[in-house]
Amino acid sequence: MRRFAVVALSVLIAFVVVAMALPLFRGSRGSRINVCGSHVKSLALAMYMYADDYDGHFPASAAWCDALCAYVRDLDTFHCDKAPSLPCGYAYNSHMPTISLKQLSDPGRTVVIFESARGWNAAGGIELLPSEPRHGGGDYYGFADGSARWVKRSEASALIWNPAPSPGPPGPGP
Repeated sequence: MRRFAVVALSVLIAFVVVAMALPLFRGSRGSRINVCGSHVKSLALAMYMYADDYDGHFPASAAWCDALCAYVRDLDTFHCDKAPSLPCGYAYNSHMPTISLKQLSDPGRTVVIFESARGWNAAGGIELLPSEPRHGGGDYYGFADGSARWVKRSEASALIWNPAPSPGPPGPGP
């Protein structure tokens, strides 16, 4: 009987150890994936702060990385772990310099930063996404309101890539 109790206790301890270790393995994978999400979030916030400092205007397409350097903690923010050889694993929506933050009708859906394989100061549109999604069938996107989120690649075209100014207040009637 005593031998059975020792075996049962050993099995119970092994089960508890395995149950405690599973979230650690799951968390480490998620943490690696979230590094890119964190970088995109930091870049989206940096873009938002830049626009706030410049009366709602976004940086020029040809020098957006250079313009954001003053707004990020370090240059590692521009790196995506899934594209380690690139100086910058992201691109900038080239439509943004043509519109003011104040004119956007839906800043929370307007893409400003997205994953790309084009390197430093890359700018363009959805065509610059990597040929294959980097993160489980989707990519991370930063938006004009400073938010960021993962979006399935199949849903990327539903985001706002070419923002139109929101209609202003109605003018005086006739």
